Amino acid sequence: MLELRKASFIAAVMFAATASGVMIAQAKEPWIPLCCSEQWLPPLAPAQAATTEAKARYDRIHEAMKQDIPDASLADALNNQIIVKLRDEYLSLAGRMARYSQKYGADNLGVVALRTQMRELLHSIKDEMSKIEQDYKANYEFALAQEQSIRDLLTKNRLERR
Repeated sequence: MLELRKASFIAAVMFAATASGVMIAQAKEPWIPLCCSEQWLPPLAPAQAATTEAKARYDRIHEAMKQDIPDASLADALNNQIIVKLRDEYLSLAGRMARYSQKYGADNLGVVALRTQMRELLHSIKDEMSKIEQDYKANYEFALAQEQSIRDLLTKNRLERR
């Protein structure tokens, strides 16, 4: 996953640099741009954009996780096959529980068992969404570190030119 983040960061930096006509030299580590002179400065804007986007995604899922029933309509939750399967199962049980409640009453053992299964499914959905939340958090922290790395390189370059 870290390699994918590095590749995404490099692509964003290279795209922005190409679009703005800025030349970038690479350090020994391929994902860290190297400041050599005024012409070779890494663009800060793509790093800031990546950080902002990662923070927004993390904030959205973090807020969703605060709810009793997390909003699983977030893009990654909708694409997660495990969450989709759990939601389908939950909805199926909810329909059965409604029918059985009307037919046999809310205190019927079958209805109580269905409610228990639904609580377990909700717990499983929250667990899966928590994994997505942790991934978003890691992406945000990585983007923040990359942005800070570029800021440090720019500061170092300015100090060396004095």
